[in-house]
Amino acid sequence: MFSALFQSLYLKIAGIFLFLFILTGGVYIYFTLFMSEMYVQEATQKISFPIAQHIVNKINPLSENHVNLETLKPIFDGATMLNPGIEIYLLNPVGMILASSVPSQKLERPVVSLDPIKKALDLEEKEFILGDDPLGNNKEKVFSVAPIKYKDLVEGYIYVILRGEEYDSTMRMIYDSHYLKLGTRAFFVTLVLAVLTALIVLRLMMGKLKRTTAVVKSFESGAYDDRIPVKSNDELDQLAKAFNSMADTIVSHMDEIKNADALRRELVANVSHDLRTPLASMQGYVETLLLKKNALTEEQQKKYLEIILNSTQRLSALVEELFTFSKLDTNQIKPKYEPFALTELVHDIVQKFQQQADQSKIRLRGVFPKDLPFVYADIGMIERVLQNLIDNALRYTPEIGVVTVELVQEGNQVRVNISDTGEGIAKEDLPHIFERFYRGQKGKARTAGGSGLGLAITKKIIESHQARISVQSTIDAGTVFSFQIPLAKSI
Repeated sequence: MFSALFQSLYLKIAGIFLFLFILTGGVYIYFTLFMSEMYVQEATQKISFPIAQHIVNKINPLSENHVNLETLKPIFDGATMLNPGIEIYLLNPVGMILASSVPSQKLERPVVSLDPIKKALDLEEKEFILGDDPLGNNKEKVFSVAPIKYKDLVEGYIYVILRGEEYDSTMRMIYDSHYLKLGTRAFFVTLVLAVLTALIVLRLMMGKLKRTTAVVKSFESGAYDDRIPVKSNDELDQLAKAFNSMADTIVSHMDEIKNADALRRELVANVSHDLRTPLASMQGYVETLLLKKNALTEEQQKKYLEIILNSTQRLSALVEELFTFSKLDTNQIKPKYEPFALTELVHDIVQKFQQQADQSKIRLRGVFPKDLPFVYADIGMIERVLQNLIDNALRYTPEIGVVTVELVQEGNQVRVNISDTGEGIAKEDLPHIFERFYRGQKGKARTAGGSGLGLAITKKIIESHQARISVQSTIDAGTVFSFQIPLAKSI
């Protein structure tokens, strides 16, 4: 039971707090009393140190190296009467007690050490020094001392214990006093209140921590919308903000993973369909050639082989586009920037597609200034973009239509516009035309020979050049694709 109880972080911290408060309080009380006692002793010694010298000045306790008890006793009695807390001792030069103001049967130490005495007499400024207490074997007390000289020789010492037995009894009475007990109780009450305050504050903090823990457990169980409420900006709330941000990131990544999985499934379905059609065609014509080789004329065989070749080329183009898109999507292909003449590139590409345009009875033209400066981009990737867009425009433009490639200098950039007078793109399809394998208008792109990857590859290439491609289209009026390339001299 106790082991389970102390698994609580609150109880652990509360126990540590309580222990530290009690330990601190006990150490504080001990050191307060100890330091007060030391201060009183030091002050007593500094104030009362001349007492011994005063006694020496008033009397001559030694007469020809003998104790003069008749002179000494009245002085001892008078001094102890005025200050009952002191004890007076007459010492010989080696520290032996010759006479005292206390009964001899009370003495437990016949000899007093001279080291503290000599140290006290040698110091110009009196320090706090403790000496032997003749009434206690192992006790040391503050004292006053003065040498007794006879013909300039030290014949003994007046040794005064400034806080004697009677003083100790009085101090014990003071320690047992009502006010000291009252002060001690007040201190303990203050200590208890401080402990309670600390526990309340700790409880409030632990409340925040418990709420945080509850939300984390809830998130772990699948409640991905739960967040920790934040009301201030302390350390726990900063932790809550960090968790909320992390949770948002995790949910975002989960959505991306779901979308990626959906796209993967769509990719597999589309690729399967696009691969199945040419493969089925190739298989059918190959089987026909094998089964009816002798019955087919040379012209028929040639026709079948051309169909197989076209299907093979289509498969090869689809696989190449899949690899290209995959590499662009994972940033495996980086642009290799270089300056080049965009007008020459456009002119060559237009000439390349001219035969296809003539066969479709479409007018293909390039419109650009002759003095256009060099641009700075990857010439191979820009060529791929232009080919994709021109091929797409020719495929969707009817006979007697026009496809135009226009170059316009705009400040430090060149805008490329590929426009056509084709059937246009439906408004609901425009936001999706750059998605891979997206086919609007009931799959017309597939019947027109498209793979559904051309525009997706185009967008990836433009974005890899830190640019963007835009499209404007009107049904039965045509479509315009636009993007910009920086001039080489502006880099």
